[in-house]
Amino acid sequence: MAQRGDDGRTVMVAKELSQAPNSSDIATFLKQNPDFFMHHPDVLELIKLPAKNQGNRIVDLHQFIVGKLRRDVAKLKAEQEEFIANTRDNVHTQQRIHQAILKLIQADTLKNLLQIICGDLPVLLEVDRAIFCLEGTQKNYRHLQDMPVRFLKPGSVDKILGSAEQNIVLRDDIQGDDLLYSSGTSLSQVRSDALLRVNLKQAAGLLVFATRHPGYFDADQGTDFLEFMAKVIEITLQPHF
Repeated sequence: MAQRGDDGRTVMVAKELSQAPNSSDIATFLKQNPDFFMHHPDVLELIKLPAKNQGNRIVDLHQFIVGKLRRDVAKLKAEQEEFIANTRDNVHTQQRIHQAILKLIQADTLKNLLQIICGDLPVLLEVDRAIFCLEGTQKNYRHLQDMPVRFLKPGSVDKILGSAEQNIVLRDDIQGDDLLYSSGTSLSQVRSDALLRVNLKQAAGLLVFATRHPGYFDADQGTDFLEFMAKVIEITLQPHF
């Protein structure tokens, strides 16, 4: 019979002092205390291990331990390789963000700034398209004539992002979005996007990074770099609105 001791560990208690624990009791105890031999390594010296090839029900403990160690090493190696790959990817992303920010702060006109946002950022961030959106119509922004801006109906930014408090949304697998993308080929090609709110003094804006690759953006990704990018764009656009 097993019960919890004062230290929280499972201990064996014989139903009667004259009754020794049977193999089932011992098996139960070891299952409940998988670290037992770590705390009592001296007991291992007393255990008789089965030799190889002694029948179907004989377990070669040597081979079992070696196999487990090999699996643990392989798992650890895979985790290390994944960590290194993620670290390299983060460094690469950070470098691209820095290059993009340098271009943004060097823009000397609104037209040049919007060309960088919609033309250069997709290349630097390795996406297919960047779209800058503003709520309103061309009549509200006559100084934006012939510039790469998509106009949205008032209230569209909150509707697209889901609420007035949401500043960024990453979508991993979509079938386009007729609020953001024009109908036809461009709409059907968008499978994943990042939506960033751009708060201007007298305008509600939205920056969209779109790609044809599903899963390129997803809700589990960190958003620090993208949020920083949106803030830089806000600051550089603010004087023009």
